Amino acid sequence: MLVFMIQTSAVQPVHSLSEKGSSALSGQVIDRKTGETLADANLRLKVANVGHSSDKNGEFSFQGLFAGSDTLVVKYMGYESLKLPVFLKSNISLSMTIALNPTIIPMTEINVVSSRVSIEKSLMALDPSSRHLKAHEL
Repeated sequence: MLVFMIQTSAVQPVHSLSEKGSSALSGQVIDRKTGETLADANLRLKVANVGHSSDKNGEFSFQGLFAGSDTLVVKYMGYESLKLPVFLKSNISLSMTIALNPTIIPMTEINVVSSRVSIEKSLMALDPSSRHLKAHEL
């Protein structure tokens, strides 16, 4: 289930000959289950070829965009990636709340190996007054 909350408001037109458009896209990225904000989510508009990260409050903002269709790609470690079609209108700011679903990241087994020899060598390097460890304390 994807949650969208969209608001529109007028944006001041760009009054220069720069290559910036007059549309904007902003919003917030949240955890779908808990509603908590997701800081540092990766957001990218494919056609505009621009990207941003959400701030500590999960908020993001793209300014100076051209009107037209694009795809917003949202990624966050431990969550399902999302591709959202967006249509930007000239002089309009689009605001949305994006809710991501948590997912399990499959990992391979991790083995931690140590040998008593290396522990003993480490202990020998210590000051003699600090080497009062018993085998069961290791």
